[in-house]
Amino acid sequence: MAVAVFQMASVEEKEVNSCSNGSVEEKEVNSCSIGCVEEKEVNSCSIVKELSKNVDQSHQFFIVTRREAPLQRVLTIWRREVSRNPSSVNGTLRVNFMGERGIDSGALSREFLTDTITDIGSGTFHIQNGNFSACGQIVATSLTQSGPAPCILKESVYNLMVNPDVDVKELDEKHLTSNDLQLIQSIRENLRTIDEAHMEEIVNSVIITIITKRVVFLKEFMEGLKLFGVAEAIRRYPCACKSLFTRDSQSLHIIDANYLVSVLRPEYSPKGSTRQLVEESMMDSFQDFVYSLEDDNTISGFSEAMAWNEDQGVSSVDDPEPAEQFSTADLTPGGVLGWLTRQKHKPLNGEELEIAVKFNHDCAENNPSHRICFPIVGACAKEITLPVLHMGTSKEFSEVFLMSFCKGQAFANA
Repeated sequence: MAVAVFQMASVEEKEVNSCSNGSVEEKEVNSCSIGCVEEKEVNSCSIVKELSKNVDQSHQFFIVTRREAPLQRVLTIWRREVSRNPSSVNGTLRVNFMGERGIDSGALSREFLTDTITDIGSGTFHIQNGNFSACGQIVATSLTQSGPAPCILKESVYNLMVNPDVDVKELDEKHLTSNDLQLIQSIRENLRTIDEAHMEEIVNSVIITIITKRVVFLKEFMEGLKLFGVAEAIRRYPCACKSLFTRDSQSLHIIDANYLVSVLRPEYSPKGSTRQLVEESMMDSFQDFVYSLEDDNTISGFSEAMAWNEDQGVSSVDDPEPAEQFSTADLTPGGVLGWLTRQKHKPLNGEELEIAVKFNHDCAENNPSHRICFPIVGACAKEITLPVLHMGTSKEFSEVFLMSFCKGQAFANA
């Protein structure tokens, strides 16, 4: 693929400072020890914006998988599609979850990338079978197509990825992770009772083995990151890209209750009307519910496969027979954002996220015999419609919203 020329050095200071997601500040860039040049002229937001231009909008890269498939299966499917259609991987990612009716216009792919990046961060690979290259391609796709930042690397590992040409004679603690240091300490303690005279030689050999193996895997990972020009951006602007890759930067991307509430855009009825007063009260209940998810660790949700009894309203049914249990929804503000938009992160390009909140006052008129209805979520359009009749009080709001949230994770009717 002919990657667009990276003209980041010409980005004006005004554009750099307009990044609104708080991903990188100039003082952080200047304190970086990697040895960057011209770093103060760019940040992660401007880099992500520029990289996104390299996505071929005229082609689609299509993935079919089941929801919550294990990472190894996702990588196998990904590698198969790349081998069958190598040129399409440069296009827009589109995802279909088996058994669901959702047509992906961006929301499903964001959800897929969110889950897969999380799994990559917690997964380990001990053999070279193409997994690292596939992970690199998925990470590059995530960065350029509204996915989350892959904050999965320890700082020493990121530095090694940026500069793999390390002299083995100069290896020291700064090249090792905390787990590596624990291993070295354990080896030293054991050697004191066996062969203290040759302890440093043995320890140095272990360090060289760790770093050499890691370099091999990181080179394969960087090979995958060549997609959309991400690898080149890392090499040119390692400090600016650091907040996108290191675990220490995870806190910059966490969704809290205040952020979620701040992106809600209620579409109220005419000012001064009775309906507007009801709608404002519902927004207060919405805010209280989101705050409770952050403050109250005792809140429990429902299994998505929970039985439904129309005569008991929103109560669950106790089934005396053993049944298969599915995992519950992510009961955090980030989980709610993921349900509403299929992403659990702030936009990496600094763009403002907005979620429209609409109010349905006419459900009883449209369906006089119904007992209950639930919020309708349009994740692609980033909107939610609340049934006013069934969510008037704070208690009703919490019960109906929680039921809908837990049972409506898939692209289907709750």
